Amino acid sequence: MGRPASFDPIVVAVSAPRHRQNDLERLATVAAERHRVILLESYPYYFQPQTREMLALLRGGAIGTVQSVQACFGFTLPSSEDNIRMKPDLGGGALLDAGSYALSLIRLAMEAAPVRMSAEASWADTGVDISMMVTLAYADGRRAQLSCAMDAAYHRRGTIVGDRGTIDTEFLNTRAHGRPATATATFRACCRALRCRQHHPF
Repeated sequence: MGRPASFDPIVVAVSAPRHRQNDLERLATVAAERHRVILLESYPYYFQPQTREMLALLRGGAIGTVQSVQACFGFTLPSSEDNIRMKPDLGGGALLDAGSYALSLIRLAMEAAPVRMSAEASWADTGVDISMMVTLAYADGRRAQLSCAMDAAYHRRGTIVGDRGTIDTEFLNTRAHGRPATATATFRACCRALRCRQHHPF
């Protein structure tokens, strides 16, 4: 498995009843540490060329200091009643599914954890959040926003705003309609497209 540059290990729970998640997390963490590998959620966009270029631009100061990030991911569930995402006891809901991807992009760009958050959700009859919008506040005064939904047309994009430029990016798990994922950086009156040249489908 590839390893992103300068990336902290990320531990996630697998889909399991809540009372078993901590045990599974501990077992997975021990196994990862024993074999000296990173344990992380399946976020293929971490390892795509446009993400590497995006991180290089961010860390090189191309858009200046990141001031805010907006990230969204939404889709429509095909058959919601039997879908695991609709089961609260299995960690269902828009935030824990689609929202985790949007939050991962925010975390990459902001390079810090928020200190406060506020959220508005719409709830399904099963008790899970079917959609949610979240505002994240950081200790230095910066803000980020994420939106996630399981009752909307497919969308998945992020905008990173610096004090000298912006980056608009897709952070896809799969190829978008047969084309590579893209990111576009705008800075110093220039526009640079960063394209994921994927030779094989994900």
